Amino acid sequence: MSILSDTMRMGASQPSADTAYQIEKSLLFTTEDSAKLEWTPASDGSRRQWTWSGWVKKWDVTTNTHQTIWNVGTDNNYYFRLYLYSAVTGSARLNWNEQYSGGTELIDLLTEQVFRDPGAFFHIVLSCDMLNSVEADRAKMYINGKRVTTFNTANYPDNANLESPVNKGGVKVSYGNDARYGSKQLNSYLSDVQFIDGLALSPAAFGEFSSAGAWNPK
Repeated sequence: MSILSDTMRMGASQPSADTAYQIEKSLLFTTEDSAKLEWTPASDGSRRQWTWSGWVKKWDVTTNTHQTIWNVGTDNNYYFRLYLYSAVTGSARLNWNEQYSGGTELIDLLTEQVFRDPGAFFHIVLSCDMLNSVEADRAKMYINGKRVTTFNTANYPDNANLESPVNKGGVKVSYGNDARYGSKQLNSYLSDVQFIDGLALSPAAFGEFSSAGAWNPK
């Protein structure tokens, strides 16, 4: 993945302080810099089983809009997006939303939980398993090691034969920007982002709880 803007700032902020594994750097995405990362995969990966993991820390708590963390696709009828949505200034919810070909909604998970703290990283895991026989287990969201089960909005894929826009060859992948609009920019730090093709993993693959109960990277 290439860096397309040299105005993204490297930070020394770390998601954890009491773990053997330290995440040493992060990227700060800001609207003033129009900072983003973009690439287009040449071929398909697994579009039914994949896992995304990343640490996020809010930078601008005054933004009252959509802040795109990760976006796939440039077509309003066929896309994936993970973003922070602030209906109330300073209080952002996390949304995992996908539209299948033709505008059919595949996944829409909007947290009831809000994220206000600009001083701490939080860890997100999205685990997609379209082959699972249980609808609600086809799209799992985890925050700081725990599965999110209470949502403001919760729509799960009801057809196991559908394929996610994620991992589609020739479809643009963006970080920090919604490629459909060239806007909806992120005002936050991103760190230790990982994408696992072909496996639907749990947070235990990326982190662990300390003896004090804090979720740390490993």
